Amino acid sequence: MNFLVDICKINKEGNPNNTAVITERCTLSYSELQKESVEAAGILLNSGVVKDDYVPVLCENNKDFIILVLALWLIDAVPVPINIKLTQKEIEQLLLISKSKKIFVHENLWKSPPDGRAGIPVGKDNFAGLPKIIFPLDKNDEKNFSIASSNDINRTAVVIFTSGSTAAPKGVMLSFKNLIRSAEIGNQILNQTSKDRWLASLPFYHIGGFSIITRALLYGASLIIPTSSDTKDFVKCIAKFKPSLASFVSTQLKRLLDNKIKPNQELRNVLLGGGFVDDELISSAVQNGWKIIKVYGSSETSSFVSALAFNEIKIKGNSVGKVLFPNKIKIVDENRKTLPAGVSGEIVVMSDSVMKGYLNNEEETVKRLADGHYFTGDIGRLDDDGYLFIEARRSDLIITGGENVNPLEIENAILQHKKIRECCVVGLENKTWGHIVAAAVVPADTKMNKTEITKFLQGKLAGYKIPKKFLFVDKLPENALGKIEKEKVKNLFRE
Repeated sequence: MNFLVDICKINKEGNPNNTAVITERCTLSYSELQKESVEAAGILLNSGVVKDDYVPVLCENNKDFIILVLALWLIDAVPVPINIKLTQKEIEQLLLISKSKKIFVHENLWKSPPDGRAGIPVGKDNFAGLPKIIFPLDKNDEKNFSIASSNDINRTAVVIFTSGSTAAPKGVMLSFKNLIRSAEIGNQILNQTSKDRWLASLPFYHIGGFSIITRALLYGASLIIPTSSDTKDFVKCIAKFKPSLASFVSTQLKRLLDNKIKPNQELRNVLLGGGFVDDELISSAVQNGWKIIKVYGSSETSSFVSALAFNEIKIKGNSVGKVLFPNKIKIVDENRKTLPAGVSGEIVVMSDSVMKGYLNNEEETVKRLADGHYFTGDIGRLDDDGYLFIEARRSDLIITGGENVNPLEIENAILQHKKIRECCVVGLENKTWGHIVAAAVVPADTKMNKTEITKFLQGKLAGYKIPKKFLFVDKLPENALGKIEKEKVKNLFRE
């Protein structure tokens, strides 16, 4: 049986009453979680899901998501969590990449799409021609099936979609080995046990949220799932269920601090990552009792590969810590030659947690993976003490509120407007969001304004991708080769 699924059985047999999932409405023991997962696996087989199927899942954080993932693992199918903030068009693009046969949509999203977004259309429309299956499925559909999942630890466990240097998003294929080794390596600083309670503070469709599930399973911990991603629901869960572990992006942490929320006494570690983190924010959080661990990683590395503990922040506050053993990090130049300490270059990661590759994208896989090395595209340096400093993330990638935004995708969408000649999208540092999306535009019509572009982009792009700031210019700054100089574009906004 698959190791991660078997963990549920082990936890059930060792302590069947140990709580696996906690929500405002219910709790599930490991015994109950395993039982429901096995039942769901039978129902999935009856619905036509078979071994090696890539199964897209549209679902907010809830217990049904966890049950569905475990059920898919039981029948050797691969969950593909989809960002529920995306538009229908964006979702269809991911479905085409994954070559899926059907898509699972949670009943809550189907009955009442959040914020009226276009991502989950009400009615009988299909996504890219795929049939939708609304879950949880009716248990009356269950028949007797033989469930015997593979014990191959190198099988693909999940596909997490991420933005990058190309216009199209990429599906990161993570194996069971990747997820397990990431959890084991991270446990050097987390020290998890079955008595821990993880706050499911990040979306499960991101690696930060999905890895919380795998960590909780591996160590028999409890998973606390807030009713929503609103700060008030986080605060309510912290006060009521008293988590011992959490993982935030800077936007979430700032909102907690703005609301003068103090950590509960049991909360001993808070991972903080997901892009630019303001030094003042960290300093304020530490002063208010939050035990921050600043981390660096990505979907491609199954979560974080380096960490800076809260007691090191005063010493090396600008860094993202030291690489966690047995991971290795080196800095290379444009010829992929290793550089000495103090010299900036591309960050390269070597770890058992590094992805298998990109789904149906051999070109990008070959570009990023070579001889067990993952070439991140991030720019940084190592100091003489082995601390890693990040100077630029994924070239131009923008991370806003924990969401990855590919500026090339936004530029392509803006340039579809007939009244726009040129545009350049950049990320501007922001204490609340980490970065905000900003667009410098060369209009073909002097009457062009922010409102018109914003309306044009609605329905084409998820809300978080639509630029918050626009700047109208006669010409974009270029170098001698005619390439737009993005740093100079950022300076235009600062001026």
